[in-house]
Amino acid sequence: LRGGYDKMSLHITPLSGYELLTWSFTNIDIEEFGRRTTYFVFMTYGFEMPEIRRFWILLENPAATPSDPDNTHNVEIAVAAHHAH
Repeated sequence: LRGGYDKMSLHITPLSGYELLTWSFTNIDIEEFGRRTTYFVFMTYGFEMPEIRRFWILLENPAATPSDPDNTHNVEIAVAAHHAH
């Protein structure tokens, strides 16, 4: 993500049988945390604004014959920003 305000939320929704396996935000144990339809990440900063916020997510599809990711939507990502100052 480039730019944005000091408070941003990221909504990640796996689609078409895909599930979140891991991501770069934190060391998450999905089995302990619990599988969700949509995952919410709140991003904020203090005095120094990051120019770019880099992250990655890893999805998997446990189906015996998963859908083709080139022809099927596999994730929906939404970003919302809130300017508080």
